[in-house]
Amino acid sequence: MKKNLLLFSVVMLFCLFLLEVICRFFLNYNQTFSERQATSVQYTTSGYFKQNMIGDQKVFDTDKSGRPSSSLIRYSMNSLGLRGPEIPADGKSFKIIIFGGSHVFDMYSYDFSGNFGWPAEIEKQLNKTCRECMVINAGQPGMNIVDITAKASFLFEKIKPRIAILNSEWNDLKWISSGDDAFSSVSYPEKNPWLYKQNTMDYLFGWSSFYRKIHDYYYSKKLGLVPFAERIPASGPDPLKFSSKGIQDNLALYEHLLKKFVLLAKANNILPVLAIEERLVCPENNQSERKMIRWEYIPSLKNHAELVELYSRLDGIVSSIAEKENIPLINIQNKIGCKSWFFIDHVHTSPEGSKAIAGEYASLLVGIMKDFTK
Repeated sequence: MKKNLLLFSVVMLFCLFLLEVICRFFLNYNQTFSERQATSVQYTTSGYFKQNMIGDQKVFDTDKSGRPSSSLIRYSMNSLGLRGPEIPADGKSFKIIIFGGSHVFDMYSYDFSGNFGWPAEIEKQLNKTCRECMVINAGQPGMNIVDITAKASFLFEKIKPRIAILNSEWNDLKWISSGDDAFSSVSYPEKNPWLYKQNTMDYLFGWSSFYRKIHDYYYSKKLGLVPFAERIPASGPDPLKFSSKGIQDNLALYEHLLKKFVLLAKANNILPVLAIEERLVCPENNQSERKMIRWEYIPSLKNHAELVELYSRLDGIVSSIAEKENIPLINIQNKIGCKSWFFIDHVHTSPEGSKAIAGEYASLLVGIMKDFTK
């Protein structure tokens, strides 16, 4: 009996060793937890789609092996956790802050390539005629209108901007389309399990590439973050879906929070500006463009037509509030949207797209600032 048990143990250890060798040398490189932290936009708490970034850090790109490269900095965050340099406390600068998610953060513009995000490019263009102008990138990956309104009060007081632009739709589509309350979702661990060790097993076996693959698969299933099949049929939206109480309530909440942001800005003597989010998504998208959409983030929407419909409703809410509150509206979707060469996916821009957005915003902001300073 002991002999059989010993033989079984030896065989199991050999199999585990073989699996470890295969994972390390024959499959795609699986980063250690510390390497993931160095190459990921980190968050202090959970949700992973609506978090506050840890401030004063650098996020690195990887080399060909998949390991962090300290010579390639993707993003630099200041002590407020915002992308870009430290923000001076003096009142001399004419500060413009832009709120949003990863679209505003500009995920695919990397510092090491000289692209610091389209808000930084706006500042560069404005500085040609306005040396004291500073554009602050308050975009954070996954941040939606719920998070923005919660954080705006702090940033308004800390930064004291003159103009505050809000550009947020895609991240709001996620919770609005689900029909669930924006304040209650999946119960996430306190820290992101892709970046941080969660339990004793992780601390004991986190060194193992084979174990990390099992760990990643487990949390992907548990948190429902496994990609869904592409939904690209040309069928129309389900009218019952958009008349459901859950979605109607969420649309009303989105409108309420937009108004709250506007009122909060005005209360701080800041000019609020609303923007229609620039995106690839439009009614005319062809099949290849529809495949660029990250459908796994919006599992509640059945097809492209439903996505277009919900975007249209959010556009309508944004435009209506801007008109009622008599504040500027930035809408360059007809110049930027539906052009695949401007986008990496459904909403994140290519370097060409970022430059195009910056050029349009800079031109519009010159007029907005003139009216504001009269």
